[in-house]
Amino acid sequence: MGASVVLLLLALWQRYKHFILSPSNHRQWTKDQETLQGATFDATGKTVTIHNVRDSHYYPGTNGEEYDVRHHDATYNLDDVERLWFIESVFGPLAAHVFFSFEFKDGRCLPISIEIRKRTDVVFGWKILFRPVELMYIATTEADVLRTRICDRTDEAVSIFEMRVPKEYIRAVLVDMLTRMDELRERPVFYDLIAENCTSLPLWHLRRVWKESKLPLWHHSYLFTAHASQLLKVVGLVGEPLSYTKKDVCPVPREDFSRALRVQNPLSTT
Repeated sequence: MGASVVLLLLALWQRYKHFILSPSNHRQWTKDQETLQGATFDATGKTVTIHNVRDSHYYPGTNGEEYDVRHHDATYNLDDVERLWFIESVFGPLAAHVFFSFEFKDGRCLPISIEIRKRTDVVFGWKILFRPVELMYIATTEADVLRTRICDRTDEAVSIFEMRVPKEYIRAVLVDMLTRMDELRERPVFYDLIAENCTSLPLWHLRRVWKESKLPLWHHSYLFTAHASQLLKVVGLVGEPLSYTKKDVCPVPREDFSRALRVQNPLSTT
């Protein structure tokens, strides 16, 4: 009973804290999250330019704690998006960080990672559940957000699944996520552990544009995120993960990282 009361109070706080406090884009952020990304669609809606795509370089042997942050603008033809990948990085019995990565015809991959926007004055830990922190959508590269989890961090186990999603819905979910990312530049919101977290949000984006996806509105894996891939298997959205080894993918040049992950798995699972 005690645990249920705590969970209820936590859910109420996550839901209604914005009535007491105001989210802001003007705080002291960690250097990897100082810069917000934006998206500009052309008049036809066929291409998008993403501003400040993050491409951090991590120093070996630092467990991903030391890095140089770099950004660049990139333009994509939305009709060329071909595959959607679900990445699950497990770091505890119940906890994982998950995100989508969009693959284009030219081989480029665009991950969008939904995260807590970290402040320099807030230490990440269980206390953060009760302290309001802002939400951030990060458009990045796989050499940044994925490579460090596979090659640099020692406490994360990464699985990569190709999703069984029709191409038109892959395009739609990408547009939906980029639109929300752009909105956060002007209208920041708080991260909501219960209702809007790194797992529930990408799946809700997919559910919104593809109502036949069989994704539930709510599932325990949206909170206990290490179980997210099991839910996707049950509803038929993923099969088995990619097969790779660190020795095969970590030594390759950054620009070849995405290809190296997939070269041993040439056949589509969709």
